Amino acid sequence: MNVETLCEGMLDALDEFDKSISPLGLYSSDDLGGRNRGRHPQWNEWTKCLAPHLQKQGSEGVEKYLDEKQKTLFDVPELGFTQFQIVRLSKIKVRKFGEHYQRDKHRNYADRWEDASMKKHLTNLWSETDDVVKLRLLLFIGFDKTEMPFGGALHELLQATNWQNHEVQYFTRTWQDRYERNFGVRLSLWAL
Repeated sequence: MNVETLCEGMLDALDEFDKSISPLGLYSSDDLGGRNRGRHPQWNEWTKCLAPHLQKQGSEGVEKYLDEKQKTLFDVPELGFTQFQIVRLSKIKVRKFGEHYQRDKHRNYADRWEDASMKKHLTNLWSETDDVVKLRLLLFIGFDKTEMPFGGALHELLQATNWQNHEVQYFTRTWQDRYERNFGVRLSLWAL
């Protein structure tokens, strides 16, 4: 397996997961039984989608839970030990209006992007050193009211970090919410 196959496969799995959990989608995937907020938070994107996908692809050591920093370590065939981290961020709020769920147009959480410290998470890909880890993956799952979710913020992040100069491979997907809640979904996956 190569890095592109691994990353595109993970994005495909998340895309299919979004489709398979109608009418929740990724935005509300924690409603699949609730997110365990204890010592080891349960991220359904990980436990119900990515971990099973990676196991089917032959990865070993895929743990059920992520640690308190939403990180885990597993072994990918032909690539070696891989450190993986999820950052999930919503700039919107969805509420029930009558019989339907819609984006609350009176709520704006634009400041959450800065709070997420994406620059720090991204620069950790090339600044952390560990002889055991052969590949580092950072997955961003975001929800935004714009047509191209987080497009401007990611462009600024590229300018601030020059991730391309560090041989980071970047994979991304966007779509408009499939469940007519009036927002966009962004998946970004960086690999080094």
